[in-house]
Amino acid sequence: LDHYVAAAPINVGRGSDITIADFAAMMAETVGFAGTIAFGPARPDGMPRKVLNVGALTALGGRADSASRQIADTYAWFQENGAGLRA
Repeated sequence: LDHYVAAAPINVGRGSDITIADFAAMMAETVGFAGTIAFGPARPDGMPRKVLNVGALTALGGRADSASRQIADTYAWFQENGAGLRA
């Protein structure tokens, strides 16, 4: 994918979805949060399921990392570069 030159965009995703609760638990584990994660029953449950079609990416031999790996990579990047982003 280093040399993709087609005009059409490519969806980059895992081809599966993740719940908000699972995402929150992964984030907590990644950043070392040991507190309680609470969900308000008066709030909406979140978006309806939306899974990207990753067929074009797969056909080109690409695939996305796991959600936990993506979270860890993003957090590591922010730890190294975040100070310059804060106002």
